[in-house]
Amino acid sequence: MKQISRKIDMLSFVRVFPLSEMCWIKTLTFSLFCIFLLTVYACAGSTAGVGMSEAKSWTGNVYQVLDGDSIRVKNGKNRVEVRLYGIDAPEYNQPYGIAAKKYVKASILGKKVTVTPMDKDRYGRTVAWVQNDEESVNAGLVRNGYAWVYGKYCVDKVNCNNLKKLERKARRAGKGLWQSKESIPPWQWKRR
Repeated sequence: MKQISRKIDMLSFVRVFPLSEMCWIKTLTFSLFCIFLLTVYACAGSTAGVGMSEAKSWTGNVYQVLDGDSIRVKNGKNRVEVRLYGIDAPEYNQPYGIAAKKYVKASILGKKVTVTPMDKDRYGRTVAWVQNDEESVNAGLVRNGYAWVYGKYCVDKVNCNNLKKLERKARRAGKGLWQSKESIPPWQWKRR
């Protein structure tokens, strides 16, 4: 009896949705699913990979310099810890660590800056390009020999290539940490 009723149900389903319409429904369902996936992918892509490169820039006042590549910025009521994108300055106990911090203090402490977020790091800090009135602080550190380009994380091709050019010039000119032939990048210094 159950088999007969199932056959009748299937027959009535086929009468209501003939084979050509069933294919059309499957095609429509599949198409809608693909559009959904593409939308999700496009939305996720705006903050994935390079990070938040599409994120909007914001301005704030630098109220603390933690070291050569980390600052704290007040943006309205928000206080944001910012790690400078694409570079790595010497550690505090490393040669030129204090000089890098002094450079950042002289450039932006107590001043208004523009922060362009690129990513968040594993500590929850905003990783960003920071611009004062004159230039990118990230670039200024590299240009003056107070930081290395952090190739592992610097993936913004145009800007990172510019940083690499600045690093080569600083190295040739023997600026800052490049005065020593034995300068050790912070990512290696920490492993000692």
